[in-house]
Amino acid sequence: MAYEIKYTITAATKSDVTSVVNIYEDDYAGDIIEYPCISLQIQYIPRSDDTFEPIYVSQLNLSIDVTDDVANMPDFTTLNDRKYFVRVMSGANIDWQGWILSDNVQYVFTTGRKELAFNALDGLGMLERIPFFIANDTTLVDLFTAIFYIK
Repeated sequence: MAYEIKYTITAATKSDVTSVVNIYEDDYAGDIIEYPCISLQIQYIPRSDDTFEPIYVSQLNLSIDVTDDVANMPDFTTLNDRKYFVRVMSGANIDWQGWILSDNVQYVFTTGRKELAFNALDGLGMLERIPFFIANDTTLVDLFTAIFYIK
């Protein structure tokens, strides 16, 4: 399973920073396809009212203009929920990364332009459903031990 960049979307932000969204596709070998960005939003989704919540799940909402290249737009009709990996970059910094979901895709036709809107999740919210077995008498006081169990 080798992911390669298939799509690049460039977005200008209000803080005068250019963000680049790279969408990687599983087993892709070909040229990079560029689309203009209509809207880019990263939102953090708290699970409770706890201000010191240990993990905040985040979601990327992306809307792109596919009018000029409809034939090459992402194929969200797949059942493979790991087909597309997304990474949002600001310069050399990774701002966000996660997996595109195919369950909330909107293909909108307005004023002659065709827009594709979709969401991606970072995957942290799914960690609670994955069993993690550790002995009750284990203490994580040593740095190596804590890093070992996190990995």
